[in-house]
Amino acid sequence: MFNNTFRYFDKLRLNCNLYKYVKYTPITYGYNLSKITNNNILYKREDMQITNSFNIRGVYLKLNSLNIECIKNELIAASTGNHAQAIAYLSNILKIHSTILMPKHTSKNKINSVYNYGNEYSKVIIYGNSYDDCYYKILYDNKFLNKTIIQSFDDNYIIAGNSSIGYEIYREYKNIDKIFVPIGGGGCIAGIIVAIKYLDPNIKIIGVQAENTSSMYESIKQNKLITLKNIDTFVDSCAIKTVGNITYNLCKEYIDDFIIVNNDEIIEAIKIGYNDTKVLLEPAGALSIAGIKKYTKHNNIKNENIVGILSGANFDLSKINKILK
Repeated sequence: MFNNTFRYFDKLRLNCNLYKYVKYTPITYGYNLSKITNNNILYKREDMQITNSFNIRGVYLKLNSLNIECIKNELIAASTGNHAQAIAYLSNILKIHSTILMPKHTSKNKINSVYNYGNEYSKVIIYGNSYDDCYYKILYDNKFLNKTIIQSFDDNYIIAGNSSIGYEIYREYKNIDKIFVPIGGGGCIAGIIVAIKYLDPNIKIIGVQAENTSSMYESIKQNKLITLKNIDTFVDSCAIKTVGNITYNLCKEYIDDFIIVNNDEIIEAIKIGYNDTKVLLEPAGALSIAGIKKYTKHNNIKNENIVGILSGANFDLSKINKILK
C-alpha cells in the first residue's frame, strides 16, 4: 500500500520538467560538525537554491499543474517569507499576478525580496500575528475567493516537488544512515519521506523542530492534529501553529524520530553552519545542524553517514545581535 502512495507522488514529480526553474543543489561536507559529533556529516545545500530556500521546488510543480483559468484568476498565498519569495520569483518569470499575505513578524528583507523578485506581478499584504492568521484570512475573506490558493505545505504537488530533494540525495549517496530535516508545516519533510522511504526504507528520517513551534511533534505525540496557542517566531520560517492534514499523516506513518532544539542550540548551529559553509543560515536553515548535534550526543551515535537539510539562508539581519552575543 505504501509503495502506491510513494509512486503517486513520484508520478506527479515526473510529470514536470522541474529543473527548468529549479537548481540541482550540491551536497557538501560538514567538516566542523563531523568533528564535533564524530560522524560523517553531509549538508544538502538548499540554501543555494533559487531564492535561497527549497520552496521553489514545490511551488513550480504546483504552478505547472494549474490550468489557464486558474492562472487567470491570479494566485494568492500565505507565507512567513520563503514560500512568498518562490511565488514572486516564478510570478515574474511566468507573468502571473500574485498576492501574498505575510504576518507582522515577517522580516523586512523577506518582504523586500518578494517585491524585488516579483516586480509588478506580486504584491504583499501584511496581516495578523502568524502564518495561520494569514491563511485563514485567505480562506474566509470574500475578496480573495476568486483567486487560486498556492498552499505552502499541505498540497500533493508541493510535497512532490520537495521530494526531488530526496531523489537528489539518494542519487549521489546511497550509503546513508539518517537524514535530519527541519519541520514547519511539514512540506519539506513529507517530500523527503515519499522519496527516501520509497528508495530505501532503512534510511532513518529524523524531524527537527524548535521549542514552542513544535506543532508536528505535539500532533503526533497526541495522535491528532493540534493547534499551538502561542508560537516563538525566532525560527520564523517554521512558525506554524497547525500543520497540514497530508503532511501530518505522512509524518505520523513514516517519520522515524524527532528532536526538539531550543534557541540557544539553534544559534550555536548557525555559527557551526557558518564555519562549515561560510553562509549565514537563517534559523530554520540551521535546524538540522542543531538537531544532528543534539541527537547524536544524546544517543551516543558515532561513525554514521548523516545528511542535514540546510533549508534556507534568508537571514533576518535584525537577529544578528543574538548570533554575535
